[in-house]
Amino acid sequence: LPTSYGQMTSLQRLDVSFNQLSGLLPFASFLDSTEGGSVTVFRASSNNFVGQIPSQVGVLQKLNILALGMCGKF
Repeated sequence: LPTSYGQMTSLQRLDVSFNQLSGLLPFASFLDSTEGGSVTVFRASSNNFVGQIPSQVGVLQKLNILALGMCGKF
């Protein structure tokens, strides 16, 4: 995902499910953990991501839904 997503300060929901995306999970490109982020829903199911879920996800106070089913290898 483009790093410009980080500039979308009002972004609340992002659904990139079923897009055949691959590589590392793109949390850093749009979740600003220093301010708690504005994203409440992040869905990335049915892609081919690899790596680990960043520990910064745990401090995202507004994140209510994190859907990563069938999302690759973690």
